[in-house]
Amino acid sequence: MLQFKSQLIKTDVTAIARHKNVTLVGIGSTLHVFCNNTDKLINKINIEDTRGELIFGIKLFEKNKLLVFGGPFLLIFSTDQHFTHIKEIHRVAHKDWILEAKFINNESKIATISMQNKLQIWDNQLNFLETFECQEKCILYSAHICYNDYDKLVLLSGTVFNEVLIWKVKRNEFTNVPVLKRLKKHDGVIFCIHYNEDNGIICSTSDDRSAILWKVENTDLSLELNREHPNIFSICQVYGHLSRVFRCLVLKDCFVTAGEDSLINIWKLDGKLARKVEANQNSPIWALDFDEKDNVVLSGGGNGGVYAFSLYNDIKEEKICLPNSEKPKIVGILLSGNFVVFSEHGVLYFYNNKSWISVKTFEDLKSYVVMKMSKCKKLIALAGFIGQIYIYKENQNTLEQLCYFQSNNKSRIISLHWLACDMILICQDGGKLKLLYLKPSEISEVCSFTLPKGSQRISTTATIFEDTIVVGDRKGSLHRFKIGQQSPIQTISRVQSHLGVTNLITQNNRLISLGRNSTIKTFLTDKSGLSLATSDKLPYSWLLDIVDDLVIAFSGNNFVVWNYKTKRLISETICGGGHRSWDFSKTDALTFLYIKDKFINKLEYNLIVNKSHDIIEPFHLNDVNSMQIVSTNSQYIIISGGEDTTIRITVTDEHLSLFVNEITLKSHLSSIRCITTFHLEPKQHLIFSAGGRAQIVSWTLTFSIENNIIQNIICKENDSYYEVIDNEDSEMRIMDLCAMTFLEQTFLFAACSDGYIKCFSVTDSFKLTLYRNVFYKLKCIFKIITIKVLCCDVLVTMASDGCVVFWQTEDFLSGVEDVVPFGSLSIHASGINTVSTFRFAADSFLFLTAGDDNIVKLSYLKFSGNKEAGLTVEIVDQYKSSGVHWAQITGTFINDQFFITASVDQRILLYTWHLKDEHLECKLLAKYNTSVPDLKGIICFDDDKKFDVFVYGLGVEFLKLVNK
Repeated sequence: MLQFKSQLIKTDVTAIARHKNVTLVGIGSTLHVFCNNTDKLINKINIEDTRGELIFGIKLFEKNKLLVFGGPFLLIFSTDQHFTHIKEIHRVAHKDWILEAKFINNESKIATISMQNKLQIWDNQLNFLETFECQEKCILYSAHICYNDYDKLVLLSGTVFNEVLIWKVKRNEFTNVPVLKRLKKHDGVIFCIHYNEDNGIICSTSDDRSAILWKVENTDLSLELNREHPNIFSICQVYGHLSRVFRCLVLKDCFVTAGEDSLINIWKLDGKLARKVEANQNSPIWALDFDEKDNVVLSGGGNGGVYAFSLYNDIKEEKICLPNSEKPKIVGILLSGNFVVFSEHGVLYFYNNKSWISVKTFEDLKSYVVMKMSKCKKLIALAGFIGQIYIYKENQNTLEQLCYFQSNNKSRIISLHWLACDMILICQDGGKLKLLYLKPSEISEVCSFTLPKGSQRISTTATIFEDTIVVGDRKGSLHRFKIGQQSPIQTISRVQSHLGVTNLITQNNRLISLGRNSTIKTFLTDKSGLSLATSDKLPYSWLLDIVDDLVIAFSGNNFVVWNYKTKRLISETICGGGHRSWDFSKTDALTFLYIKDKFINKLEYNLIVNKSHDIIEPFHLNDVNSMQIVSTNSQYIIISGGEDTTIRITVTDEHLSLFVNEITLKSHLSSIRCITTFHLEPKQHLIFSAGGRAQIVSWTLTFSIENNIIQNIICKENDSYYEVIDNEDSEMRIMDLCAMTFLEQTFLFAACSDGYIKCFSVTDSFKLTLYRNVFYKLKCIFKIITIKVLCCDVLVTMASDGCVVFWQTEDFLSGVEDVVPFGSLSIHASGINTVSTFRFAADSFLFLTAGDDNIVKLSYLKFSGNKEAGLTVEIVDQYKSSGVHWAQITGTFINDQFFITASVDQRILLYTWHLKDEHLECKLLAKYNTSVPDLKGIICFDDDKKFDVFVYGLGVEFLKLVNK
């Protein structure tokens, strides 16, 4: 018997529990176990027969038992000490949604509270014992069970009516248990409640964007409720989130809140904000836990990732004064951690072990100086107004001068750039550049270059890239020079904005350009020289440097350290802005040195203590609208795009049990609706992505395979097509794409929301040129594909009118003035969302279609005619299945034996089919409920060895079709 088996799921993380040496994570209906020391997945349990219900709670106890609940389901698992063997031993399906559950009475019983404000008691084999009903009959959004003793149980119920109800279990009082205390101060639904039994503090959060801390006068809540008038009072109400607050934890000396805005706020118990953490990349946070032993907070949410960071950070701030009341002018950090300062009086100072050494006073540099640290952080260059350069090196706790250089023209050195620790490029008046080589005791001039004519001929940064010198200027352009040639061999204008190129970095055979317009651009070299590979917009405007995975930037008055790989803020310091001297270094700590208010300020962020990392890598923040997959022998390359406007290139590991995000690209102006791939040659594919704002982006994907492992993935942006429209017109959305080759020329067809079919020619450099527009009718065209029929290329479109329409592709490309379809079949009552085809012969096809009418239709079509006389199409037979899905159908697949359908109802159905006497016979074989919500499509790979299925929507799940 065939069935679907889940291999990997990437969707909302809804439960986290830290226990000794492992972290347990609930993703969909799958329980994952990770080792705390290595973050490696050591076990995974797919909880079957739960109708796709999510895991919302995981409770761990000493007797090697797990209590897991989600929706109406409550399960107990047995486990060994290392969690390598986990087995389900008991299960029950409740009539109501379970909000909270826990073991009580030394794990002999289990208490649960349901959405109907009822408490249930079960034995440790999930046999029902008794139920308690609160006097207040209402719907709950949250609940918390206090204490582990049956006779002491206290219930905190968060209602839709802005209240926290507190009630207590009493013997022989099973119905209408009275409310002993009402906590009223919120203006919205109560989303989370947590009580710390040690300090007697309750925290509640709401969709009014606030969290309230409540203090139990007696500390012991159970004893307090025995009083005639229990005293539970508000300590503070805090507003630190931009939207709804979903989770909270009360700890020993602080409390933590997490919300829909992806922020985790750490508060002192008096309500003062101690720290703000951007945890889940702008996606909501659904799960939160804290490990006191390791000082680690864990969060999981809508991006499918789990993030761990230290609760208590170690940040040292120090304000340092120069001796003799001097004012600092320029600062720099050495490799040793010592730093140098050039003062306004022309004195070079060396700071070591909290003591100052005055190295030298420079009369010729007092009014004008350029100071730069070498890339190795061991050398310092001082340059002046008449072309002089001093080179210093740290030696035995002081600085010693290595050499001196005087330019022949005695022209002002406007900027100086260390290309290597023995090579310097200087820029002088008139755009004159000189390349200097450092010898042990002297500096020699190697050659000179000249910047092209224009305003502000000033270099702002330079680097060596593939035997050439690349220079960025103050107007935002790049110039590539070759030693021996004075003029640039290549100039790329306005790579960055008019504010200039701030830095050039070489990394993994790529050139990275930073600017003051929030943009990182990556360049590769081809036959024509430098070519743009990617362009990425960051949330910070003034980009300065990239150190490992960290982007250094200024944002307004703040100095920012941001992790480019995880898209997460590491550190933010108010320093007054970027118009000041500063320096940065990264060892075991991030050290930021800057001048403010004539003082030297030092900030040190300990990376060992303040450790943060992703236990599970995040995926898309919102719905994945489209996905294409490139298959290799043992791995898949997944190209996905959606509502978060990013293209992600993700690779499965060799065991097909893990997604690794390789590249994230952000060039789209609006949401990505569709992606298509076009095979060029082995290990090279064209990618076209499109969606909102009528934008189409062309990419080239290349990779290599070494030891059967995919490596060296590069995705280069070739072109971005965008049609400017009048302000009064609404923007069209591209719904689907398909590419084909016609007479050795590549063409791209786009299905548009305004009823047009756009045809583009693709040049040899993969640029897009609009070839022609063809109007169908005033209907949104959802799908467009190409098929080969009777030696003819046929274009097939499907729109919101429910018709499958057939066009001669040659009519589009041969200059026919009025292009009209040769066939139109009315198959559905409304829009067709998905189509899959299977070819019997040159003239016969199976078309599997489905859409908004929740009907699956398998149509047996036959074509007749030829290219010259024209083609015709007719339906020979048709299979119709209605009512099998409960919402619109968004994915289909068909091969020579089976067909599969997937729907927004999260059901995936497998059918077998065969054709007998030109009559279709179909039978439902298997069903699967995925935990991925809002399904948008399905992709399948089948051969003699495997049948792999990918479903995507708000996340992705990888399934295998196996024999049970």
